[in-house]
Amino acid sequence: MSDRDTDTLCLLEKLARAAGAGGRPIHADVATEDYDWHVPFRYDGRQLTRLAEVGEVLARKIAQALGAHLRGDVRVASDAPTQHFRSRLGQDLAEAERYYVNLSAGETPCGVLLIAPALATGWVNRLLGAGGADEAKAGRELSELETDLLSDTAAVWVGAIAETLQQEDGRAIEQRGKIARGTPELPCDEGTEWCVFGFRSSEDAAAPEAILAVLCDVLDHIVAADADAHAAAGAAENGADLAEHFARVPLAAEVIAAEADLPVRDVLELQVGDVVLLPKDAEDPVELRVDRRAVLYGRAVTAEGHYGVAVLGACDAPAPPADTPRQR
Repeated sequence: MSDRDTDTLCLLEKLARAAGAGGRPIHADVATEDYDWHVPFRYDGRQLTRLAEVGEVLARKIAQALGAHLRGDVRVASDAPTQHFRSRLGQDLAEAERYYVNLSAGETPCGVLLIAPALATGWVNRLLGAGGADEAKAGRELSELETDLLSDTAAVWVGAIAETLQQEDGRAIEQRGKIARGTPELPCDEGTEWCVFGFRSSEDAAAPEAILAVLCDVLDHIVAADADAHAAAGAAENGADLAEHFARVPLAAEVIAAEADLPVRDVLELQVGDVVLLPKDAEDPVELRVDRRAVLYGRAVTAEGHYGVAVLGACDAPAPPADTPRQR
């Protein structure tokens, strides 16, 4: 691969980052790159990093609130947030039955909090003084009292989430209806975009034990300022990269002393030694044209056996006083 090809690939990578592609590498050894149409790209890498920071704050707030509610130490760790279309997310959530509570922003449904049965049983056991989670009974149906206790615990989760999102400039959310067990029906159209936060009570958990799925509309304001700054920085970097790139593009420059209109008859009768008079005084400056447009003017000179142009100024600028031109 030539240096020119390498420069082009570097420029394309920078343009892709500025356009919000998440900084994915552009490989020189493949003709195309697979694009996963099932995954939205509403948030770029920087915005996802910002949301990951929010996820960590959520985990701390939830752990504090649950610790006070359960009267003991609670550990909550967050996974990196992921993006989903509603259709694919609905299929993923249907693979395992969980307890869930619906969330809303005002009167508008906007998300769902899902809790694994084993984790839910563990909370109920702690509230009833039965110790940790009973794995053998993790899938059992809870009694009415236990369901009420679980609903209170889920409300603690939702309260911590709502407080954190508001502090982080997100939209206010609240619990919508009672806790239930099964597969939630996600609101909105199939193509709406969702953001999913996973939470674990221990590092040994094979999968997230609690899942917060919210419409991206709830989180947009959190990353808006960061997105604006990122877009401005990306535009500036993109402009600098383009300027640097185009500064190396060769252009054809022409030096025009003067132009004259001649009849075809006169042109055909020209002989060696004939002189064509131009409608311009010998002292008048010559023009330097780029892409057939006059950009500079100057006077004709010779330097080391070559013709040259001593630049006097720009064609759209007033002529400078007659002095020695700047040498290049």
